[in-house]
Amino acid sequence: MLQTKKREIIEQALHEACAYMQNQLGVKTGDRAGLFFCGENEETVYEIFGRYLEEELRDKLYELKRTTEWEPMVGKYSFEMDCVDISNFIISDCSRFPVSPEKYGFQLVENWEGNFVYSRDFMYNGEAVTLQITDKSGKPLTDKTVYAIVNMFYTDTVDCIDSYIISR
Repeated sequence: MLQTKKREIIEQALHEACAYMQNQLGVKTGDRAGLFFCGENEETVYEIFGRYLEEELRDKLYELKRTTEWEPMVGKYSFEMDCVDISNFIISDCSRFPVSPEKYGFQLVENWEGNFVYSRDFMYNGEAVTLQITDKSGKPLTDKTVYAIVNMFYTDTVDCIDSYIISR
């Protein structure tokens, strides 16, 4: 999950918590909350909610594992989905038909560079990681895409861990 999406989730949670308290107390405006949750108090809440969000993500995310024999038709990493190991995110699980990565839970999102990529979060060796898939020119995949680039990043820092090519 991109850092901006996490911040958006945390911000919405804070707004809803404040709104609930205000409703219970009959407070008509959020002015005091706006003043209270700025600066150090704001950062403290974001840090606490961020740690909680990470804990929830750890239980929700599929675990990636390194494949034993890597080749472009197989892919370097796999995860189990519906009792099938998925390692090539652009072909069907029977390896016969081209598919969109959306079939395997990837979402088309705008990354931090302003490009649209297929992205999905996983756990790998106890760390939250993000896989992003583009065609070889860095553009979103189409049904004509033969080779795709898979980049793995640490979700929190967007430092690249690995990059490899898969093919149809």
